[in-house]
Amino acid sequence: MKLRNKSRCISTLILFLVSCSFIDLRDLDIQISIPEEGILNKEEAITINFSLPVSDVTVKDRIMIQDFFSETYINTDSKWISDSKIEISPVENLLQGNRYLLSLSGSVTTSSGAQHTVNIMNTFYYVNKSEPVRLLSFSPDNAVTIGVFDSIQFGFTDSINTELFEKEFSLSPTIDISYQWLNDNKNVTILPKEQWDNLSTYSWSISSDAKSSSGQPFYSDYNGVFIVQKDSTPPTLLRIETGNYNESDGSFSTTGSNFALIEYHTALRFVFSEEITETTLESAFSIEPRNNGRLWKDTPQQWIYLPDEGWEQETEYLLKISNDVTDLAGNFITESYKTTFTPAIVPVSIDILTASSTTQGNVNITNFNSSTEIEFKTDLPENSMSLTLQLSSEQYDTYEEQNRFINSITFQGYLPPVTDPVLESYKWLSNNTLILYYSNFISSSTNLPWEHQLYKFSILSDSTNANNEGEYLAEEVSIVFSIIN
Repeated sequence: MKLRNKSRCISTLILFLVSCSFIDLRDLDIQISIPEEGILNKEEAITINFSLPVSDVTVKDRIMIQDFFSETYINTDSKWISDSKIEISPVENLLQGNRYLLSLSGSVTTSSGAQHTVNIMNTFYYVNKSEPVRLLSFSPDNAVTIGVFDSIQFGFTDSINTELFEKEFSLSPTIDISYQWLNDNKNVTILPKEQWDNLSTYSWSISSDAKSSSGQPFYSDYNGVFIVQKDSTPPTLLRIETGNYNESDGSFSTTGSNFALIEYHTALRFVFSEEITETTLESAFSIEPRNNGRLWKDTPQQWIYLPDEGWEQETEYLLKISNDVTDLAGNFITESYKTTFTPAIVPVSIDILTASSTTQGNVNITNFNSSTEIEFKTDLPENSMSLTLQLSSEQYDTYEEQNRFINSITFQGYLPPVTDPVLESYKWLSNNTLILYYSNFISSSTNLPWEHQLYKFSILSDSTNANNEGEYLAEEVSIVFSIIN
Protein backbone atom coordinates (compact mmCIF):
# COMPACT_ATOMS: atom_id res chain seq x y z
CA MET A 1 0.00 0.00 0.00
CA LYS A 2 1.10 3.53 -0.68
CA LEU A 3 1.39 5.82 2.35
CA ARG A 4 0.41 9.37 1.71
CA ASN A 5 2.87 11.89 3.07
CA LYS A 6 0.42 13.39 5.52
CA SER A 7 0.71 13.58 9.29
CA ARG A 8 -2.06 14.71 11.53
CA CYS A 9 -1.06 13.62 14.95
CA ILE A 10 2.40 12.91 16.30
CA SER A 11 2.43 11.26 19.67
CA THR A 12 5.70 11.60 21.49
CA LEU A 13 6.39 9.79 24.73
CA ILE A 14 9.41 9.94 26.97
CA LEU A 15 9.84 6.34 27.99
CA PHE A 16 11.64 4.85 30.93
CA LEU A 17 14.70 2.60 30.70
CA VAL A 18 14.40 -0.79 32.37
CA SER A 19 17.31 -2.93 33.57
CA CYS A 20 19.30 -4.53 30.75
CA SER A 21 22.77 -5.84 30.03
CA PHE A 22 24.18 -2.35 29.60
CA ILE A 23 22.94 1.22 30.05
CA ASP A 24 21.51 3.11 27.06
CA LEU A 25 20.50 6.58 28.23
CA ARG A 26 18.84 7.62 24.98
CA ASP A 27 15.07 8.20 25.02
CA LEU A 28 12.86 6.32 22.60
CA ASP A 29 10.61 8.71 20.65
CA ILE A 30 7.68 7.31 18.70
CA GLN A 31 5.83 9.05 15.86
CA ILE A 32 2.54 7.66 14.56
CA SER A 33 1.42 8.94 11.19
CA ILE A 34 -2.35 9.29 10.88
CA PRO A 35 -3.72 10.87 7.70
CA GLU A 36 -5.05 14.39 7.75
CA GLU A 37 -8.22 15.03 9.82
CA GLY A 38 -7.96 11.57 11.41
CA ILE A 39 -9.49 9.86 8.37
CA LEU A 40 -7.92 6.71 6.94
CA ASN A 41 -8.80 6.08 3.31
CA LYS A 42 -8.92 2.58 1.89
CA GLU A 43 -5.69 3.03 -0.06
CA GLU A 44 -3.75 4.34 2.93
CA ALA A 45 -1.77 2.63 5.69
CA ILE A 46 -0.47 3.75 9.07
CA THR A 47 3.25 4.02 9.77
CA ILE A 48 4.99 4.01 13.14
CA ASN A 49 8.46 5.55 13.30
CA PHE A 50 10.87 4.85 16.17
CA SER A 51 13.82 7.08 16.96
CA LEU A 52 15.95 3.97 17.64
CA PRO A 53 16.12 0.54 15.94
CA VAL A 54 13.70 -1.82 17.71
CA SER A 55 13.02 -5.53 18.02
CA ASP A 56 10.61 -6.92 15.42
CA VAL A 57 8.80 -9.29 17.81
CA THR A 58 8.27 -6.92 20.73
CA VAL A 59 6.66 -4.31 18.47
CA LYS A 60 4.42 -6.42 16.19
CA ASP A 61 2.76 -8.22 19.12
CA ARG A 62 1.84 -4.96 20.83
CA ILE A 63 0.16 -3.12 17.95
CA MET A 64 -3.65 -3.44 18.01
CA ILE A 65 -6.53 -1.96 16.02
CA GLN A 66 -10.05 -2.29 17.42
CA ASP A 67 -13.51 -0.87 16.84
CA PHE A 68 -13.76 2.14 19.16
CA PHE A 69 -17.28 1.37 20.42
CA SER A 70 -17.64 -2.44 20.22
CA GLU A 71 -13.95 -2.96 21.18
CA THR A 72 -13.76 -5.78 18.60
CA TYR A 73 -10.18 -6.38 17.46
CA ILE A 74 -9.32 -6.03 13.76
CA ASN A 75 -6.85 -8.38 12.04
CA THR A 76 -3.88 -6.45 10.69
CA ASP A 77 -0.87 -7.00 8.46
CA SER A 78 2.51 -5.37 9.12
CA LYS A 79 5.54 -4.66 6.99
CA TRP A 80 8.90 -3.38 8.18
CA ILE A 81 10.20 -0.55 6.01
CA SER A 82 13.40 -0.35 8.07
CA ASP A 83 14.57 -1.45 11.53
CA SER A 84 12.89 1.67 13.00
CA LYS A 85 9.80 1.98 10.80
CA ILE A 86 6.80 -0.34 10.46
CA GLU A 87 3.69 -0.06 8.26
CA ILE A 88 0.33 -1.34 9.57
CA SER A 89 -2.65 -2.25 7.34
CA PRO A 90 -6.01 -3.88 8.21
CA VAL A 91 -6.52 -7.23 6.43
CA GLU A 92 -10.30 -7.30 6.89
CA ASN A 93 -12.84 -4.84 5.62
CA LEU A 94 -13.35 -1.82 7.83
CA LEU A 95 -16.80 -0.25 8.00
CA GLN A 96 -17.37 3.00 6.18
CA GLY A 97 -17.52 5.94 8.63
CA ASN A 98 -16.62 3.84 11.69
CA ARG A 99 -14.27 5.05 14.41
CA TYR A 100 -11.28 2.86 15.26
CA LEU A 101 -8.55 2.86 17.92
CA LEU A 102 -4.88 2.12 17.22
CA SER A 103 -2.85 1.24 20.31
CA LEU A 104 0.78 0.41 21.01
CA SER A 105 1.15 -0.70 24.60
CA GLY A 106 3.64 -2.68 26.63
CA SER A 107 7.41 -3.20 26.69
CA VAL A 108 9.42 -2.45 23.53
CA THR A 109 13.03 -3.58 23.22
CA THR A 110 15.55 -1.65 21.13
CA SER A 111 18.32 -3.37 19.19
CA SER A 112 20.73 -2.37 21.96
CA GLY A 113 18.69 -4.45 24.44
CA ALA A 114 17.17 -1.53 26.34
CA GLN A 115 13.52 -1.96 27.33
CA HIS A 116 11.01 0.89 27.20
CA THR A 117 7.43 0.90 28.48
CA VAL A 118 5.04 2.51 26.00
CA ASN A 119 1.34 3.36 26.01
CA ILE A 120 0.09 5.16 22.88
CA MET A 121 -3.49 5.42 21.63
CA ASN A 122 -4.71 7.17 18.46
CA THR A 123 -8.21 7.20 16.99
CA PHE A 124 -9.16 7.45 13.32
CA TYR A 125 -12.16 7.10 11.00
CA TYR A 126 -12.27 4.79 7.98
CA VAL A 127 -13.52 6.00 4.61
CA ASN A 128 -13.53 4.11 1.33
CA LYS A 129 -13.80 6.78 -1.31
CA SER A 130 -14.57 4.22 -3.98
CA GLU A 131 -17.64 2.94 -2.09
CA PRO A 132 -21.07 4.43 -2.82
CA VAL A 133 -22.80 6.71 -0.33
CA ARG A 134 -25.01 4.92 2.19
CA LEU A 135 -27.79 6.18 4.43
CA LEU A 136 -26.52 5.73 7.98
CA SER A 137 -29.50 7.01 9.92
CA PHE A 138 -32.88 8.62 9.54
CA SER A 139 -35.46 10.00 11.94
CA PRO A 140 -38.30 9.44 12.48
CA ASP A 141 -38.22 5.68 11.97
CA ASN A 142 -40.42 4.28 9.25
CA ALA A 143 -44.17 4.74 9.82
CA VAL A 144 -43.66 6.68 13.06
CA THR A 145 -45.99 9.57 13.99
CA ILE A 146 -44.57 13.08 14.37
CA GLY A 147 -46.05 16.51 15.18
CA VAL A 148 -46.97 19.17 12.67
CA PHE A 149 -43.83 21.20 13.48
CA ASP A 150 -41.35 18.34 13.88
CA SER A 151 -38.35 17.82 11.60
CA ILE A 152 -37.01 14.80 9.76
CA GLN A 153 -33.26 14.06 9.70
CA PHE A 154 -30.88 11.98 7.57
CA GLY A 155 -27.23 11.01 8.13
CA PHE A 156 -24.86 9.72 5.41
CA THR A 157 -21.46 8.07 5.17
CA ASP A 158 -19.96 10.91 3.13
CA SER A 159 -20.32 14.61 2.47
CA ILE A 160 -23.23 15.23 0.12
CA ASN A 161 -23.62 17.36 -2.99
CA THR A 162 -26.40 19.42 -1.37
CA GLU A 163 -27.74 21.01 -4.54
CA LEU A 164 -28.15 17.66 -6.30
CA PHE A 165 -29.59 16.01 -3.18
CA GLU A 166 -32.32 18.64 -2.88
CA LYS A 167 -33.30 17.87 -6.49
CA GLU A 168 -33.33 14.10 -5.93
CA PHE A 169 -35.22 14.19 -2.61
CA SER A 170 -39.01 14.05 -2.90
CA LEU A 171 -42.03 14.15 -0.62
CA SER A 172 -45.57 13.06 -1.35
CA PRO A 173 -47.84 14.89 -0.87
CA THR A 174 -45.62 17.83 -1.79
CA ILE A 175 -45.04 20.68 0.65
CA ASP A 176 -42.63 23.61 0.87
CA ILE A 177 -39.62 22.55 2.95
CA SER A 178 -36.24 23.93 4.03
CA TYR A 179 -32.89 22.13 4.41
CA GLN A 180 -30.34 22.60 7.20
CA TRP A 181 -26.98 20.93 6.46
CA LEU A 182 -24.58 20.01 9.28
CA ASN A 183 -21.37 18.07 9.95
CA ASP A 184 -19.61 18.87 6.68
CA ASN A 185 -22.84 18.16 4.79
CA LYS A 186 -23.09 14.59 6.10
CA ASN A 187 -26.31 15.34 8.01
CA VAL A 188 -29.42 17.18 6.96
CA THR A 189 -32.49 18.36 8.87
CA ILE A 190 -35.64 18.95 6.83
CA LEU A 191 -38.42 21.19 8.14
CA PRO A 192 -41.74 22.36 6.70
CA LYS A 193 -41.69 26.08 5.96
CA GLU A 194 -45.03 26.31 7.76
CA GLN A 195 -46.20 22.97 9.13
CA TRP A 196 -46.99 19.43 8.01
CA ASP A 197 -50.61 18.77 7.15
CA ASN A 198 -52.32 17.26 10.17
CA LEU A 199 -53.58 13.65 9.90
CA SER A 200 -51.52 13.07 6.74
CA THR A 201 -49.14 10.29 5.73
CA TYR A 202 -46.02 11.47 3.90
CA SER A 203 -43.79 9.33 1.72
CA TRP A 204 -40.18 10.38 1.25
CA SER A 205 -37.68 9.17 -1.34
CA ILE A 206 -33.97 9.70 -2.05
CA SER A 207 -32.98 8.76 -5.59
CA SER A 208 -29.74 6.88 -6.19
CA ASP A 209 -28.91 9.65 -8.67
CA ALA A 210 -27.91 11.80 -5.67
CA LYS A 211 -24.14 11.96 -5.15
CA SER A 212 -21.47 12.77 -2.63
CA SER A 213 -19.52 16.01 -2.91
CA SER A 214 -16.71 13.99 -4.59
CA GLY A 215 -19.15 12.52 -7.13
CA GLN A 216 -19.76 9.04 -5.65
CA PRO A 217 -23.33 7.80 -6.32
CA PHE A 218 -25.74 6.57 -3.68
CA TYR A 219 -25.76 2.84 -2.96
CA SER A 220 -29.48 2.59 -3.78
CA ASP A 221 -32.78 4.42 -3.66
CA TYR A 222 -34.02 5.02 -0.11
CA ASN A 223 -37.69 5.32 0.83
CA GLY A 224 -39.84 5.69 3.91
CA VAL A 225 -43.06 7.09 5.33
CA PHE A 226 -44.08 9.08 8.39
CA ILE A 227 -47.45 10.06 9.80
CA VAL A 228 -48.40 13.53 11.03
CA GLN A 229 -50.78 14.11 13.89
CA LYS A 230 -51.18 17.44 15.62
CA ASP A 231 -50.01 17.45 19.20
CA SER A 232 -52.93 17.69 21.62
CA THR A 233 -50.96 17.34 24.85
CA PRO A 234 -50.64 20.62 26.81
CA PRO A 235 -47.14 21.69 27.82
CA THR A 236 -46.10 21.81 31.47
CA LEU A 237 -43.42 23.66 33.38
CA LEU A 238 -41.38 20.76 34.76
CA ARG A 239 -39.09 22.77 37.04
CA ILE A 240 -37.21 26.01 37.59
CA GLU A 241 -33.49 25.63 38.25
CA THR A 242 -31.14 28.13 39.84
CA GLY A 243 -27.53 28.26 38.74
CA ASN A 244 -24.60 30.12 37.25
CA TYR A 245 -24.54 31.15 33.61
CA ASN A 246 -21.14 31.51 31.92
CA GLU A 247 -21.49 34.12 29.18
CA SER A 248 -18.11 33.28 27.65
CA ASP A 249 -19.10 29.73 26.66
CA GLY A 250 -22.88 29.79 27.13
CA SER A 251 -22.85 27.07 29.79
CA PHE A 252 -25.28 26.81 32.71
CA SER A 253 -24.22 25.01 35.89
CA THR A 254 -27.24 24.33 38.07
CA THR A 255 -27.27 24.60 41.84
CA GLY A 256 -30.64 22.84 42.08
CA SER A 257 -34.10 24.32 42.44
CA ASN A 258 -33.64 26.08 45.78
CA PHE A 259 -34.73 29.71 45.60
CA ALA A 260 -33.21 30.26 49.05
CA LEU A 261 -29.77 30.00 47.40
CA ILE A 262 -30.28 32.80 44.87
CA GLU A 263 -27.33 35.20 44.93
CA TYR A 264 -26.57 38.47 43.18
CA HIS A 265 -25.75 37.00 39.74
CA THR A 266 -27.82 33.80 39.93
CA ALA A 267 -29.60 32.85 36.69
CA LEU A 268 -32.89 30.97 36.40
CA ARG A 269 -33.53 28.14 33.94
CA PHE A 270 -37.09 27.15 33.04
CA VAL A 271 -37.52 23.57 31.83
CA PHE A 272 -40.72 22.74 29.92
CA SER A 273 -42.08 19.38 28.84
CA GLU A 274 -41.84 20.40 25.17
CA GLU A 275 -40.90 23.28 22.93
CA ILE A 276 -43.06 26.35 23.47
CA THR A 277 -43.85 29.41 21.40
CA GLU A 278 -41.39 32.21 22.11
CA THR A 279 -43.80 35.12 21.91
CA THR A 280 -46.29 33.54 24.32
CA LEU A 281 -43.67 32.97 27.03
CA GLU A 282 -42.17 36.42 26.61
CA SER A 283 -45.57 38.03 27.19
CA ALA A 284 -46.58 35.63 30.00
CA PHE A 285 -43.34 36.06 31.98
CA SER A 286 -42.94 38.77 34.62
CA ILE A 287 -40.90 39.61 37.71
CA GLU A 288 -41.99 42.20 40.29
CA PRO A 289 -40.50 44.53 41.31
CA ARG A 290 -39.22 44.85 37.79
CA ASN A 291 -35.72 43.51 37.33
CA ASN A 292 -33.89 44.42 34.16
CA GLY A 293 -32.77 41.15 32.64
CA ARG A 294 -32.76 38.93 29.58
CA LEU A 295 -34.98 35.94 28.84
CA TRP A 296 -33.89 33.71 25.97
CA LYS A 297 -34.30 30.19 24.58
CA ASP A 298 -31.31 28.00 25.41
CA THR A 299 -32.69 24.77 23.92
CA PRO A 300 -36.12 23.97 22.44
CA GLN A 301 -37.42 23.06 25.92
CA GLN A 302 -35.27 25.29 28.14
CA TRP A 303 -35.22 29.04 28.72
CA ILE A 304 -32.79 31.10 30.79
CA TYR A 305 -33.36 34.38 32.63
CA LEU A 306 -30.31 36.42 33.69
CA PRO A 307 -30.59 39.70 35.62
CA ASP A 308 -28.44 42.32 33.92
CA GLU A 309 -27.66 44.27 37.09
CA GLY A 310 -28.14 41.53 39.66
CA TRP A 311 -30.82 40.86 42.24
CA GLU A 312 -31.42 43.41 45.01
CA GLN A 313 -30.68 42.49 48.61
CA GLU A 314 -33.56 42.34 51.12
CA THR A 315 -36.08 42.51 48.27
CA GLU A 316 -38.95 40.06 47.87
CA TYR A 317 -39.56 39.23 44.22
CA LEU A 318 -42.73 37.84 42.69
CA LEU A 319 -42.14 35.59 39.68
CA LYS A 320 -45.16 34.82 37.49
CA ILE A 321 -45.78 32.83 34.32
CA SER A 322 -49.39 33.06 33.20
CA ASN A 323 -51.29 30.24 31.53
CA ASP A 324 -51.13 32.06 28.18
CA VAL A 325 -48.02 30.05 27.27
CA THR A 326 -48.56 27.64 24.36
CA ASP A 327 -46.59 24.90 22.62
CA LEU A 328 -45.97 24.96 18.87
CA ALA A 329 -49.30 23.23 18.27
CA GLY A 330 -51.17 25.97 20.16
CA ASN A 331 -51.94 23.96 23.30
CA PHE A 332 -52.02 26.13 26.41
CA ILE A 333 -49.93 25.32 29.46
CA THR A 334 -51.88 23.39 32.10
CA GLU A 335 -51.68 26.04 34.82
CA SER A 336 -50.07 29.34 35.66
CA TYR A 337 -47.03 29.52 37.91
CA LYS A 338 -46.30 31.95 40.74
CA THR A 339 -43.65 32.06 43.45
CA THR A 340 -41.91 34.58 45.69
CA PHE A 341 -38.28 34.63 46.76
CA THR A 342 -35.79 36.87 48.52
CA PRO A 343 -32.17 36.66 47.33
CA ALA A 344 -29.69 35.33 49.89
CA ILE A 345 -27.57 38.49 49.83
CA VAL A 346 -26.18 39.54 53.25
CA PRO A 347 -26.07 43.35 53.63
CA VAL A 348 -22.85 45.17 54.48
CA SER A 349 -22.63 46.18 58.14
CA ILE A 350 -20.22 48.32 60.15
CA ASP A 351 -18.92 46.82 63.39
CA ILE A 352 -17.45 50.02 64.76
CA LEU A 353 -16.58 53.55 63.67
CA THR A 354 -13.71 55.25 65.53
CA ALA A 355 -13.29 59.03 65.49
CA SER A 356 -9.73 60.04 66.41
CA SER A 357 -7.62 63.13 67.08
CA THR A 358 -4.59 63.76 69.26
CA THR A 359 -6.59 66.24 71.32
CA GLN A 360 -9.67 64.06 71.80
CA GLY A 361 -8.20 60.56 71.60
CA ASN A 362 -10.38 57.75 70.27
CA VAL A 363 -14.18 57.79 70.37
CA ASN A 364 -15.75 54.44 69.44
CA ILE A 365 -19.20 54.65 67.87
CA THR A 366 -21.52 51.66 67.44
CA ASN A 367 -24.85 53.44 66.98
CA PHE A 368 -24.84 54.73 63.42
CA ASN A 369 -28.29 56.27 63.20
CA SER A 370 -28.61 58.39 66.29
CA SER A 371 -29.82 61.95 66.76
CA THR A 372 -27.50 62.27 69.77
CA GLU A 373 -24.66 64.72 69.15
CA ILE A 374 -21.14 63.42 69.68
CA GLU A 375 -18.94 66.14 71.19
CA PHE A 376 -15.47 66.08 69.66
CA LYS A 377 -12.24 68.12 69.78
CA THR A 378 -10.29 68.37 66.53
CA ASP A 379 -6.53 68.92 66.24
CA LEU A 380 -5.23 72.41 65.62
CA PRO A 381 -4.15 74.22 63.53
CA GLU A 382 -5.83 72.30 60.68
CA ASN A 383 -8.90 71.46 62.78
CA SER A 384 -8.51 67.86 61.68
CA MET A 385 -9.75 64.41 62.68
CA SER A 386 -9.79 60.88 61.29
CA LEU A 387 -12.54 58.31 61.03
CA THR A 388 -11.84 54.56 60.89
CA LEU A 389 -14.59 52.25 59.63
CA GLN A 390 -14.38 48.56 60.48
CA LEU A 391 -16.77 46.53 58.33
CA SER A 392 -18.20 43.23 59.54
CA SER A 393 -16.36 41.10 57.00
CA GLU A 394 -14.23 41.28 53.88
CA GLN A 395 -16.53 43.33 51.69
CA TYR A 396 -14.76 45.57 49.14
CA ASP A 397 -12.02 43.79 47.22
CA THR A 398 -11.38 45.79 44.06
CA TYR A 399 -10.56 49.42 43.36
CA GLU A 400 -13.91 49.89 41.62
CA GLU A 401 -15.82 48.54 44.63
CA GLN A 402 -13.84 50.67 47.08
CA ASN A 403 -14.28 53.77 44.95
CA ARG A 404 -18.07 53.28 44.83
CA PHE A 405 -18.15 53.05 48.62
CA ILE A 406 -16.03 56.23 49.06
CA ASN A 407 -18.33 58.17 46.72
CA SER A 408 -21.32 57.32 48.91
CA ILE A 409 -19.75 59.08 51.94
CA THR A 410 -20.46 62.74 52.81
CA PHE A 411 -19.38 64.98 55.72
CA GLN A 412 -21.34 68.24 55.74
CA GLY A 413 -21.68 71.41 57.74
CA TYR A 414 -25.05 70.68 59.30
CA LEU A 415 -26.36 73.32 61.70
CA PRO A 416 -25.94 76.07 60.91
CA PRO A 417 -24.93 75.48 57.26
CA VAL A 418 -21.24 76.18 56.71
CA THR A 419 -18.47 75.07 54.41
CA ASP A 420 -18.03 71.30 54.46
CA PRO A 421 -14.88 69.78 55.95
CA VAL A 422 -12.23 68.72 53.47
CA LEU A 423 -11.45 65.05 52.83
CA GLU A 424 -7.66 65.30 52.72
CA SER A 425 -7.00 61.62 52.04
CA TYR A 426 -8.19 58.09 52.73
CA LYS A 427 -6.65 54.64 52.93
CA TRP A 428 -7.97 51.10 52.81
CA LEU A 429 -6.01 49.09 55.36
CA SER A 430 -7.75 45.95 54.11
CA ASN A 431 -10.87 45.16 52.12
CA ASN A 432 -12.99 45.80 55.24
CA THR A 433 -11.09 48.60 57.03
CA LEU A 434 -11.09 52.23 55.81
CA ILE A 435 -9.48 55.36 57.32
CA LEU A 436 -10.69 58.85 56.28
CA TYR A 437 -8.71 62.03 57.09
CA TYR A 438 -10.69 65.31 57.33
CA SER A 439 -9.71 68.93 58.06
CA ASN A 440 -11.16 72.46 58.03
CA PHE A 441 -13.73 72.03 60.83
CA ILE A 442 -15.13 75.12 62.59
CA SER A 443 -15.62 74.80 66.33
CA SER A 444 -17.91 77.63 67.47
CA SER A 445 -21.03 79.09 65.91
CA THR A 446 -22.06 82.75 65.96
CA ASN A 447 -25.57 81.81 64.90
CA LEU A 448 -27.84 81.25 67.86
CA PRO A 449 -29.27 78.99 69.19
CA TRP A 450 -26.24 76.75 68.30
CA GLU A 451 -23.29 77.16 70.64
CA HIS A 452 -21.11 74.75 68.66
CA GLN A 453 -20.91 73.96 64.99
CA LEU A 454 -22.65 70.70 64.02
CA TYR A 455 -21.49 68.37 61.24
CA LYS A 456 -23.26 65.31 59.84
CA PHE A 457 -21.30 62.26 58.65
CA SER A 458 -23.37 60.07 56.28
CA ILE A 459 -23.03 56.88 54.19
CA LEU A 460 -25.82 56.07 51.76
CA SER A 461 -27.71 52.79 51.82
CA ASP A 462 -28.03 52.31 48.09
CA SER A 463 -27.20 49.75 45.40
CA THR A 464 -24.97 52.36 43.74
CA ASN A 465 -22.32 51.62 46.39
CA ALA A 466 -22.76 47.84 46.34
CA ASN A 467 -19.79 45.53 46.06
CA ASN A 468 -19.48 42.99 43.27
CA GLU A 469 -21.70 40.55 45.17
CA GLY A 470 -24.55 43.09 45.28
CA GLU A 471 -24.07 43.77 49.00
CA TYR A 472 -24.46 47.27 50.49
CA LEU A 473 -25.45 48.88 53.81
CA ALA A 474 -28.88 47.83 55.01
CA GLU A 475 -29.47 51.26 56.58
CA GLU A 476 -28.02 54.70 56.00
CA VAL A 477 -25.30 55.81 58.40
CA SER A 478 -25.97 59.22 59.96
CA ILE A 479 -23.80 60.56 62.79
CA VAL A 480 -23.83 64.17 64.11
CA PHE A 481 -20.59 65.65 65.54
CA SER A 482 -20.50 68.79 67.70
CA ILE A 483 -17.05 70.40 67.41
CA ILE A 484 -16.17 71.82 70.86
CA ASN A 485 -12.62 73.18 70.45
